[in-house]
Amino acid sequence: MATQLQAITPEELEQRFKQLPTVPEDELPELPNEPTSFRGLIEHDGLKGNTWVTFPFVENPGSFGFDPQGRLYVAEANRFWLGVPDLRGANELIRDDFKAVTVYDRLALYEKYSSSFPEGWFSRVADRLIRLEDKDGNGAADHRTVFSDRFKEPLDGIGFSVLADDGSVYFTCIPNVWKLTDTDGDGVADKEEAISEGYGVRVSFIGHDLHGITRGPDGRLYFSVGDRGYHVTDAEGTVHPGSGRGAIFRCESDGSGLEVFCEGLRNPQELAFDNHGNLFTFDNTGDIGDLARMVYALEGSDSGWDMSHQSAHHYVTHLDWGDFHPEKSMWVAERMFDTWNEEQPQWVYPPASHVARGPSGVTYLTGQSLPEDLREKFLLTNYRGPSENCTILLIDVEPKGAGYHAVSEEILMKGLGASDVELGYDGKIYVSDFGGGWSVNENGSIQVAESKNPDEQAAGQRVATLFKEGFEQRHVDELVPLLGDADRRVRQAAQFALVKKGDEGLESLTATAVDSKDPHSRLHAIWGLGQIGRNGGDVSATLLSLLNDVEDEVRANAARVIGDIRLAEAKSRLLALVGKDNSTRVRSLAAIALSRMADRGDEAAISALFSAARQNGSGETDVVLRHSLLTGLDRIATPESLSARAGSDSVEERLLAVLALRRHDSRELANFLYDENPLVTREAVRAIYDTAAVDTEAGMLLAS
Repeated sequence: MATQLQAITPEELEQRFKQLPTVPEDELPELPNEPTSFRGLIEHDGLKGNTWVTFPFVENPGSFGFDPQGRLYVAEANRFWLGVPDLRGANELIRDDFKAVTVYDRLALYEKYSSSFPEGWFSRVADRLIRLEDKDGNGAADHRTVFSDRFKEPLDGIGFSVLADDGSVYFTCIPNVWKLTDTDGDGVADKEEAISEGYGVRVSFIGHDLHGITRGPDGRLYFSVGDRGYHVTDAEGTVHPGSGRGAIFRCESDGSGLEVFCEGLRNPQELAFDNHGNLFTFDNTGDIGDLARMVYALEGSDSGWDMSHQSAHHYVTHLDWGDFHPEKSMWVAERMFDTWNEEQPQWVYPPASHVARGPSGVTYLTGQSLPEDLREKFLLTNYRGPSENCTILLIDVEPKGAGYHAVSEEILMKGLGASDVELGYDGKIYVSDFGGGWSVNENGSIQVAESKNPDEQAAGQRVATLFKEGFEQRHVDELVPLLGDADRRVRQAAQFALVKKGDEGLESLTATAVDSKDPHSRLHAIWGLGQIGRNGGDVSATLLSLLNDVEDEVRANAARVIGDIRLAEAKSRLLALVGKDNSTRVRSLAAIALSRMADRGDEAAISALFSAARQNGSGETDVVLRHSLLTGLDRIATPESLSARAGSDSVEERLLAVLALRRHDSRELANFLYDENPLVTREAVRAIYDTAAVDTEAGMLLAS
């Protein structure tokens, strides 16, 4: 049944209005500096917990992040219906919102419908960043500053996700990714720079915002946006449009080198990497009969979501459907949200697994500070409104072919309105407790849980000390062993420090990548070589040699790095890996690497990709490998070379040709409309109907 939207009147908005912060800064009492009892329930005998800080010292805490000194930066989501509207309560905006392409279209929308909102409503309340610290180490915050409260422009918010490293704080707050710096050490940002702009072109749903900013093992920033969409112009002048679609992006620390990493997501919240350089996100259900999704984020993939899929359920009475009133959206009817099966649209990159119901914050539990059964797993907040409905889930993930899947989902904590979770440098689990519900409130807090085991507590303190002391001042001989540390954050910090050591660092990373017996050390050395290569260093000989390594993960990540730096001399070796490597994971990442360096129309590359497709289709199809090959063909093949596969005797070759032609709205799709295989035919029909190909000869043929 379609959800009926009810508009909220300006008078109701004014009645509901609450000026935040609730307690003005000059009226705040002193921090109590006393840990109190844990608010929720911990479902693990090896952990204990307490309350770290509460309202009014934090208000509406949506997300947070630690800096290397152990200071916590909390993003207060204060503009929740106090400056940021939602189509579910502003239905007069719906039609124009579907037309919005840029953030300026959204601003024009606010101006057009200004009479629907109280005067000044869009700029009365600010999202804020609060910095907190436990200086005396007693388990409670004892020092606090307002790091920044500038986020109250009409286009701003909701602000969600914080990364504090490299001397700055990165904060994602629609419409910008911000880099904030405290240059004088007073706990207040005095340098503010928007390093990327153009996110949140639509009103859509509150919370479908910028999220998840994190530092990848390649040294780049990764972040996501929900289906409020984007229209971003990068430093080279390239426009990346995505109105009504969610995506994951990556860029350098100054915003340069921006790439759309993958797209077609609904509302991906936080992002997290595993030990092997793989990126995961958890995408939200639309509450329309679908399920939430764990996504192994694959470069170049399209997970199929568009905001229009919400229409049949939430907007059916507010859009002009003519005589067409679908009972349910194609997202549900064709099970586009589901794990892979042959009945769903094959152009959609499927999720790895279904987990949770309201995935929000996520972190990867690394190191030795927690009980062994918690280590090397994802910790995911499952936000379901009232605190009693919310849980924190422990997710175990294992390889499955070229991809991954969740093998267990266990409740670790419950009874908290947990919106975000982090593993502190001190080895403790910190929880951002929004306070529950779907509106601003006075229940927010930060909760903390830690191991009861003194040895595990000591392991956390060791890591905290390492980060407080820093890494860049350490000698190469001290940094190299840290590449094999039990805590991935230590390994990565040592990697980044070695990258900055010039020739001495390059020599050490090269030796480690080639000769080390420790698998973690080798991977971090490879990623470090990639950073050096991206900055013009000569790392080609080492990386080329690693493509022949006996270890699958070494070959896979060497291929990944080679693609990132576009090492042209590696092309012939990548061609061999795509077709002949015994690991589907290696073939998958080699195909993506090839897509980043081969020229459009490269016949050798096109042939290798189709040969790999034929092989993949000859047995049990690996769908992740299929989508890696699709990325390769999308970037390399020409319409003519794809159309020529209409005569192939391989169903998988013909199918991939259709999927690649779809991405280019090609008239050549007409050549596959009468394919003998119904799977290929269905995808050709979908591709023509769904894209601008419908306005070509292909559309005329489909209609005839």
